[in-house]
Amino acid sequence: MAKAADIGSLIILTPDVRGGRARISGTGVTVRRIVEWYKLGYSPEEIADEIGHVTLAQVFAALAYYHSNQEEIEADLTHEKDAAERWRPLSGELIIAVREDQALFGGRLHEPRACPRFAGAWRGCGNGS
Repeated sequence: MAKAADIGSLIILTPDVRGGRARISGTGVTVRRIVEWYKLGYSPEEIADEIGHVTLAQVFAALAYYHSNQEEIEADLTHEKDAAERWRPLSGELIIAVREDQALFGGRLHEPRACPRFAGAWRGCGNGS
């Protein structure tokens, strides 16, 4: 029989990590990030598969934390969306700079991929964080 996980230990808050945001224990993956994927229509299973180093139980714990602290997480999401909107006019300049860097390095930089955090304002999340 498998050992039961202590549900309370799956989500932690550390003041000096990820701005003190709630995150999955042992990772840098914030609850907010899980919620962003979930709101884009990804199932918990798809989120776990997409991120790769988190378990399905951790994704469900993050979603449970979100539903228990929805006002806090929604305020954080709204704040980030507002910040992204303020940066949107500069996003074209940023994309041009990346394309110039790609040309300079012979196109060896990774191609951008979809990022739920900015929903199209910037299409690269680096390693997915």
